[in-house]
Order: sequence, then C-alpha cells, then structure tokens
Amino acid sequence: MMFKVSELIAIIDIVVNAILIIGLGIIIQKNQINSRSLKDYFMNEVVKLHSDIIVFLDELEKPIMPKDVEKKFVVNISKLNTITKIIDNRYSMDSNEIVRDFIKLQTQIENDNHYISNYLGNNLTSLTYNTASDVSQFRSTKLKLFHEVVVKVNDHSNLIF
Repeated sequence: MMFKVSELIAIIDIVVNAILIIGLGIIIQKNQINSRSLKDYFMNEVVKLHSDIIVFLDELEKPIMPKDVEKKFVVNISKLNTITKIIDNRYSMDSNEIVRDFIKLQTQIENDNHYISNYLGNNLTSLTYNTASDVSQFRSTKLKLFHEVVVKVNDHSNLIF
C-alpha cells in the first residue's frame, strides 16, 4: 500500500505535532513543579525567620544582656538580608521593608538608656518603658510584612508564555 505524497506529509505533520505537544507538556509541567518547589522553599524560609524573630522579640521583653542582643540582631538582619534579596530578585518585588524596619528597631533598642548604660559590662538589664513599647509596636504592626511576602511569593506567576 503506497501513500500519496500529500497523505505522507499529513501523517508526518500529525506525528511532529504530537511530539511537540508532548514535549511542551513535559517542559511546562517540569517548570511548574520546579517553580512550586522553589516558592515552597522561600515561603518556608520566611515563615521560619518570622518564628525566629518572634522568639527574639519575646526575649526582649525579659531582662537582656546588651551584647547578646547585639549579636542576635546581626544574625537576624543577615538572614533577613539574604532571603529578601533572593526573593526580590527572583520575584521582582521589594520585601526589604522588613529589613529596614528591623534595623530601625535595632537602633531604637541600642539608643535605650538602660541598654547603653549596661552595654560595656554586658550587665543584665531591662529596656525602658518607651523602648519596650517600641518592641510591642513593631510586633503588632510590622510582623504582618512576613505574611505579605509569603502571599506575594505564592501569588507570583512564572508563566512561560
């Protein structure tokens, strides 16, 4: 049984289209799985960092050792900078507000009279009422920024087309 040239071209066209559709389907599915995995990773990192900062804020409500607080600020700011820079570059967003606000809180604490007077000896001290209020204010108004970053990352679309 011989095929006409037009029939042969039609059969080849069908086979090529089928291969292209299957190939594109595999590529798109793989891209979506990779994108979802990456989003999940970043969201988990933000949630973990959020939890770490809540624990740190809880510690600030108790008597503190100024040099220990300074070290914890450095570690948390480093973690915040790392994750927000990666998220900002990957998802074209500005999540750096969290870092800026956390640095402002650090400055407020490091300017606290009790903190300053006990820093050199690294003596146990409590923050003044005003600074403790600043910590509470940060907790109630700024921690929501972590949730906003998670939502933005989750909502970000990585469509190929």
